[in-house]
Amino acid sequence: MARSFQHITFNIEDRVARINFARPPLNVFNIAMLKEIAAALGDCSRRNLVAIVFAPDKDSRAFSAGVAVEEHVAELVYQMLDSFHSVFRLLEQLAKPVIAVVDGPALGGGCELVAACDIVIASDRAKFGQPEIKLGVFPPVAAVLLSRRTSLKKE
Repeated sequence: MARSFQHITFNIEDRVARINFARPPLNVFNIAMLKEIAAALGDCSRRNLVAIVFAPDKDSRAFSAGVAVEEHVAELVYQMLDSFHSVFRLLEQLAKPVIAVVDGPALGGGCELVAACDIVIASDRAKFGQPEIKLGVFPPVAAVLLSRRTSLKKE
């Protein structure tokens, strides 16, 4: 089963849903792409799946370089945040194992999405970070998830 989208590819085979980011080269999440991811996750909720896999399209240089900065303007910021957070709410409601296959950078919102996954398979090219901190921007999902996903320093 495959469903057609503009910014992602989505298919289900052998009870595994695959959502590939298809906005090369950096798979920057814009509102339209986030809505497509949410629609695919909504489709997943109506099926008997064993797992959901996020991965970059083969033509991509990054898992995701985060969210579209140009959509963080007054007239779009609430729509952007709602679209972004709805993906995480859907993942929480699905209660299915979610796997991120990271080949290249996973930055900002891309890193936050990886943090929401249950399993991360990272290539040698994988890099994780929250560069928005250098701009004085708070990464809300990362603030919650990263402290849960990383262990405390051992002395």
